[in-house]
Amino acid sequence: MKYYDYGQKFKQLRKQRNISLKTAAQVINTSRQRLGNWENGRGNLGFEEVIQLLKYFEINPTEFIDSSLKFYDLTSEIKSAYINNDTAYLKNYASDTLTQAQGHLTDKDRFLKGIIACNFYYELTQKDISSKQDKVRLRSFFSNIDSGERNWTMKDVYVFGNTQHMMSSSEIYSLSYSLVFDGLEHKYQSKEWKVAIISSLLNANFILIVKDLKKAESLYKLLDSNKNKFSDLYANEKIRLAFIKEFIIYSKNPSKQNRQIIKEMLESLNLFNLSDLEEGLRFALGRIDNHLGLHN
Repeated sequence: MKYYDYGQKFKQLRKQRNISLKTAAQVINTSRQRLGNWENGRGNLGFEEVIQLLKYFEINPTEFIDSSLKFYDLTSEIKSAYINNDTAYLKNYASDTLTQAQGHLTDKDRFLKGIIACNFYYELTQKDISSKQDKVRLRSFFSNIDSGERNWTMKDVYVFGNTQHMMSSSEIYSLSYSLVFDGLEHKYQSKEWKVAIISSLLNANFILIVKDLKKAESLYKLLDSNKNKFSDLYANEKIRLAFIKEFIIYSKNPSKQNRQIIKEMLESLNLFNLSDLEEGLRFALGRIDNHLGLHN
């Protein structure tokens, strides 16, 4: 697959089944070096070659994609704290984990878990507890992608979607632009995977409305021009994109009329029992009001 590195997950499964790199390479008539490079994130395989390998291993492609998403989820230890608004736990977890990460510079996951906790804490409190050094380290994690030296992986999408409050508006926009053209061209139609990509981009757009309205408007136009790639399976994501448009209009002109349009759109979500979506969008609107100095 050209854009996403499933190699590490495949390598794990291959070793669990005691199948040699040589044997696996013979299945798709390629060299051990080429397959090994893909497994270690240094190369690409064609879509058909990956499917052929999965068939040989008797693995359902959809299950492989979705299990790979869970494999890269670094937020399992702090999700419940975020959901339960446990800011004390998030703050302590972030502080302890980032302190540990300073002594383990090669342990990227430890650092990423800490910076994600900072991001969750900021989302709940609007307080940034990360250091300049943390932000530099986060920037370095994405540097090869931003420069075009390597392609996006599933892990990158998760990290991007959960660290955007720790980035500058320019970093968010640049990475979003890259992900639009890489992520939405991905050929494998796994709904969970597509949702992860689209959600990361929509979250970036919401954050940019407060950080940099001009960039937010530019990113919205880019997403809107690509919305034909969102099938009807992604109705929630289409709704969120429609709200982004209205939030941008409202941010540029916070009139009673523009707010009423948003209010009516929010109320319409109740007709379809979309209470969770409505709550999230009301929360986003509250953030915009605070940024504009309004108290509606």
